[in-house]
Amino acid sequence: MLWEYGIDAGSENLRLVKRGTPQIVRESSYTAIREGRGTPFAWGDRALMMLGRAPKGVSIIKSVNRGCVDRANLFAKWARIILDEDEAIIKKSTILVGVSESMRKEAVEEMQKRMLDEGISGVAVVHSSIACALGAGEKVMDPEAVCVLDVGAEQIQTAVISGGRIVKSDCLSFGCARADQTLMEAARVYLGCSIGPRTARELITELGKESLSDNAAVEKNVFDYKTGLPKKKKIPALLVKRCIQEVVDEAAEMCEKLVMFLPEEIAGDVSVRGFVITGGGARLMDFKKAVESATGLPARIAQSPEDCHAKGLQRILNSQKTYARLITNEMEESRRS
Repeated sequence: MLWEYGIDAGSENLRLVKRGTPQIVRESSYTAIREGRGTPFAWGDRALMMLGRAPKGVSIIKSVNRGCVDRANLFAKWARIILDEDEAIIKKSTILVGVSESMRKEAVEEMQKRMLDEGISGVAVVHSSIACALGAGEKVMDPEAVCVLDVGAEQIQTAVISGGRIVKSDCLSFGCARADQTLMEAARVYLGCSIGPRTARELITELGKESLSDNAAVEKNVFDYKTGLPKKKKIPALLVKRCIQEVVDEAAEMCEKLVMFLPEEIAGDVSVRGFVITGGGARLMDFKKAVESATGLPARIAQSPEDCHAKGLQRILNSQKTYARLITNEMEESRRS
């Protein structure tokens, strides 16, 4: 089967790529649903803008959590909408979906069946760690092993890859979003104010870089507990960085455990090639320094790390004979069980 599209099923953002084009279409993974109806009325970035602002009776939910599609009906509808309104085009569409290795087989099949219900003619799966490494420029089909650390919003995963297969992997059941929650609590305790989830994510992105001075600060709209009124308040970078540090430390410890007791030849490869760091959280704090310190191995942050997963899918789509082994769990409408 000739695969036409790829979808990076991220917990925060869903990215769509098409065979033969360099374009990456990004939309938030959020959906707005009216309680009691179950029918979505807002998708993507429009739904994201409602986060923390939704009126009573409206829920803002995601179709993907921890790298796994757990609301298959919403994910399938999103794919149907973002591809095209033209039924003739949809009927010819075949899609590769990049998901975490931790996604259960039953959940994968449910996702595929729901997408076929939406008129898509074929769906298959690519493991996200392999796609990320490929998008970062690594030669994943070579026998020489490479390690990847993918820093996502709700899951951080790491893997040793050799010959197009995952030799060893591990993951944390949380990601950078844990720092958002920690920051919201820290603002309450240390600054006497309340910030929403979107504001917390903005602060993590703006102030969470290692290169930024600890004395830096950003002014944000908050709710002040003392006055009971909304106001502007400066949030210091040092507070933000402390909220991220726990996530960085646990990710580095996971990488250290990953490379312990590897077979001799693979250990030799890893000692030279080290880690490549991908994902939307790769630039927060200094994951590179933390991984190098914990493992004693070289590490590098990929170029445009947030797009590595999507770029890896693009490479597979554009060279399908070369990367055929990376495509698994194929399901076609004509062969659907």
